[in-house]
Amino acid sequence: MGPGQRPHRERPRPDQRRRHGRLREGQPLTHPSTEQAGAKTPFVAGLLALRPHLSYLDVVADGVPDPREVPLGGPLTDPDRVRRWVEAYARVTERQSGLAPPGMPSAFVLQHHLDPFATVVATAAVRGAWVLDPDPSCWWITLEPTYLYPLSVRVVQGEAREVHDLAVRLDAAAIGYRATGRRLAEAFPSAEKMSSHQRLGMVDDMWEIALHRLVGGPPPERQSCCLMYALPGLHPCTGCPRIS
Repeated sequence: MGPGQRPHRERPRPDQRRRHGRLREGQPLTHPSTEQAGAKTPFVAGLLALRPHLSYLDVVADGVPDPREVPLGGPLTDPDRVRRWVEAYARVTERQSGLAPPGMPSAFVLQHHLDPFATVVATAAVRGAWVLDPDPSCWWITLEPTYLYPLSVRVVQGEAREVHDLAVRLDAAAIGYRATGRRLAEAFPSAEKMSSHQRLGMVDDMWEIALHRLVGGPPPERQSCCLMYALPGLHPCTGCPRIS
């Protein structure tokens, strides 16, 4: 049995996220959205065109967020909800692995805010023609209900704009992502003390990893650590600062 495999009927560990099939166009995820109503604006069409390029996420355009969706801006506007997510993630990890190392649930939940945000922003810039609005009020995340990792992202248009020059578009997308990402990371209500190096390093790491998924090249050397190595039988990730 390989390191990424698990026995039949055993729940996946946090490092063994299951790949879910993407929704067919028009198939409901939560509440009806603009795309599902058939009103395909250029923004909606552009966002739907990103789906084949997203490594593990679905993306939903506009529409009314479901109350179960998690607002990206939670660290800024609803820290208690984020704390409950961290506590629930710790319980899931304990059930799967027998322990939840201090700092690891907080690191993963911060990463679960930043990674889908970076992934969609970068994909829209590299594979599309859009600089998405980085205002966190334009973003919501749907979580897998048992294991609490992101399944999909809802994005409303806000101040998103088409930019036809790739270099200009990518630079604007990176600036917007980093500005919002740093606000989220600095406000994130970690259950344990989390250094500014860990917080802000994760902002940069998630952007570099998102670009790496899109364009390839050597794996980025991370500044932050997800602490997954502390789980039984696991090792540091590729690019982990503990081995670089």
